[in-house]
Amino acid sequence: VCVCVCVQGGRGGVIAAGVDVALDYETDPTEGASVESQSVEHDLWTRTQHWGIKYLTKFKGVPGQSPTGGHTWSFCFWSVFGTIVSFLMITGMERHMKETYEFSTEKLGFKQTGAYWPVILINSMAAVAGMLFAAPTSPLIQPRMIIGGHLIATSCAVCVDYISNPFRGYGLIPRWVATPLAPAFGILIQLKMGLLHPPACAAAVIFMEGEPEIKNMDWLYVVCPVLLDSILLVVCAVFINNLSPDRSYPQFW
Repeated sequence: VCVCVCVQGGRGGVIAAGVDVALDYETDPTEGASVESQSVEHDLWTRTQHWGIKYLTKFKGVPGQSPTGGHTWSFCFWSVFGTIVSFLMITGMERHMKETYEFSTEKLGFKQTGAYWPVILINSMAAVAGMLFAAPTSPLIQPRMIIGGHLIATSCAVCVDYISNPFRGYGLIPRWVATPLAPAFGILIQLKMGLLHPPACAAAVIFMEGEPEIKNMDWLYVVCPVLLDSILLVVCAVFINNLSPDRSYPQFW
């Protein structure tokens, strides 16, 4: 507080004197901290509310986007025809191999017992066949994606199986943990290399949870049935899709 005192001086002069007085008020040191803490909590709660509203709003879908309509009869015919013919090749080869080349695992010296034959059919290839003829323009179903994605995912599955399978490897991690790790690692490498093909993750899980006839194939599983089936389906897709005047496959190699 500043107090000014004016004094009439001689010869009409004015003398001004100022006195500064400082008032020291005692304050509670915890009061500021409490106010700051309340401000932080309020700010955090506000941000959480905004995030929650934005998150739940996404459940409504993207504005302006709508589901696709049905396709023409011609498109449906080629999709059905291509799927049947291409997958029929795989199931026919599987039947022939099973009836002609079935062996005893004991004679072959495999660690896991059970019947063995050169496996050709794996269930995930049905999804590949369906996509090849129902969505031939999708970037995810082009030749390099199919072949590269399957090689990556199934190689990851064999490696993870060595870590988790006590019969073939070390059994370091539980089976229920190892099974999701195989497709997860496969997706990671596919994304990094630009070879994303989601059905390949199913092929990885088939190996992780497979019967003895699948497990006994070891690294051969990557070559046959996986690589063999992938090449067969791509070849069928090239020949059958391009029979239609409205289709062109592949979009890129």
